[in-house]
Amino acid sequence: MAQTTIQGSFLGDATVTGAKVAADFISAQTALASGLATTDEIIVSDAGVIKRMDISVWSASTETFTNKTLTAPIINAGTLNLMTVLTVANDIDVGAFEVRALKFESDQATGTAPLTVASTTVVTNLNADLLDGVQGALYSQIAAAETLLQKTFTSPVFNTGVSGTAILDEDNLATNSATQLATQQSIKAYVDNLSTGTDWQSVVTASTLTAVAGRGYPINTATNACTVTLPSSASVGDTIQFIDYARNFATNNLTINTNSLNFQGRTTPNPVYNTAGQSITIVYVDTTKGWIPTVDDDVTLETTPLPYSVDYLVIAGGGGGGSGASAGGGGAGGYRNSYSSETSGGGGSSESALTFQPGTVYTIDVGAGGASQALGSTSTLSGSDITNVVSTGGGDGGDRSNSGGTSGNDGAGGGSGGGGGTTTGDGHVTTGGSGTSNQGYAGGTGQHTSGSHEGGGGGGGVSAVGQSGYKIVGSYGQGGAGGNGLASSITGSSVTRAGGGGAQGNSNGAGGTGGGGAGGGSNAGTANTGSGGGGGGGGAGGSGVIILRMPTVSYTGTYSNAETPTTDGSDTILVFNQDGTYTA
Repeated sequence: MAQTTIQGSFLGDATVTGAKVAADFISAQTALASGLATTDEIIVSDAGVIKRMDISVWSASTETFTNKTLTAPIINAGTLNLMTVLTVANDIDVGAFEVRALKFESDQATGTAPLTVASTTVVTNLNADLLDGVQGALYSQIAAAETLLQKTFTSPVFNTGVSGTAILDEDNLATNSATQLATQQSIKAYVDNLSTGTDWQSVVTASTLTAVAGRGYPINTATNACTVTLPSSASVGDTIQFIDYARNFATNNLTINTNSLNFQGRTTPNPVYNTAGQSITIVYVDTTKGWIPTVDDDVTLETTPLPYSVDYLVIAGGGGGGSGASAGGGGAGGYRNSYSSETSGGGGSSESALTFQPGTVYTIDVGAGGASQALGSTSTLSGSDITNVVSTGGGDGGDRSNSGGTSGNDGAGGGSGGGGGTTTGDGHVTTGGSGTSNQGYAGGTGQHTSGSHEGGGGGGGVSAVGQSGYKIVGSYGQGGAGGNGLASSITGSSVTRAGGGGAQGNSNGAGGTGGGGAGGGSNAGTANTGSGGGGGGGGAGGSGVIILRMPTVSYTGTYSNAETPTTDGSDTILVFNQDGTYTA
């Protein structure tokens, strides 16, 4: 619409005023009942000149509003271009439309999240510098070591190697752990071993070899025998093989040192293979049976235990002391010893050890001590395949004769002899009983001198003759002391046993070392030493004892009525204070 200048004559007034325009030109017009159309016109002042203008001209132009307040403005499908800063006092809701910017920046203080996201959908290509306070670059590649506590990895990927106590590199997988991971190398080695079998070694010509589980050894004994030492520890399923490379085992044997592990249930003897061309395969099954041959053409030799040497100390019961005034002491029981070159009784040399055959039952009979004026009982170690070891009971002491004859009662003979008694006749002497060769000594003589000077003879001990009774000058008669016993370390410590009993006199004789009863009163010999009882009150003799000592590796543990077995070094000791048995 063209713009037209409004003349005063058109308004009917030469002078046009604002009030006149408002009253006659604007207010007198019909009010617009609805929204503006692009064809509507408005009156504007253009530098003091009143003009009319179509609404379409206004809406198509760009307008600048300075310091204007827009109430609920609508930006119609356009872009809001903020030249500096847009400050708002309320939330901005753009509905389903997008808010785009080169940079979003928050001035929210730490402690309050600057951004809240309602959706749980993952944002692809999110380029964030910090997540949970950690630089984003570390999430893709952590250069330093990180400790992760109580974290669960879902389908983790490890770029290089792993290590630590949870990783186990063990080729035979023997640990059988439920908490450790096997390495690829160990799994391969285990599978390879299953598939390829024994790891055969080069030919062995040396006289000794330390074997390793999983290996096979060609053994060449053309010039010398060979002893193979098995591993000191083994796992179930471990296998070792040996073959007779030069077919010479019959001449130079192959011996297997079990190294303290069981071989077919025993640690001794060491298996010996002596068949030419022999092949042996052994498998470890458990701690009870240990190594068991699965290929072996000489089984009988490995499973049959070998005979073994047993030392012994056999002491009989001591004799009882004589009864009555100035009676003789009882003799010690016979004493036979094979241990460590220790002497036997009566000055005898050490005896030879016995050889026990596996499976044989050996019987132990322990002699009792003699009662008053009675012999001690014999002690015997016997078996079907040995010469029985018999020790003779000690002789009892002679009593006092009141007949006034030329002799009193002599001591009785035994393992060690009893001491002689006395008589009322002046100057008369009684004889001590004789000892048994290589078991004990004789008893001492008893005598009566002028007046009341009298004393019985001491009982014989296993290391000395009983002392004879004698007169003490200016005093009374002296009863003889018992002969001394012998010390033995067969149990691991030195113990003296088998002393003779002392005799009674005007002054009483002492008992011999090793348990002999003193003269006067009813002083018995010490139990289980074979010592003689004291004379005068008729003291009882001490009971005997039998002690066996054998290699622990051969000891079977099958016995009856022995004391609790003890060990000394590589030997086991059984002490029998009463009758019993031992099965080799």
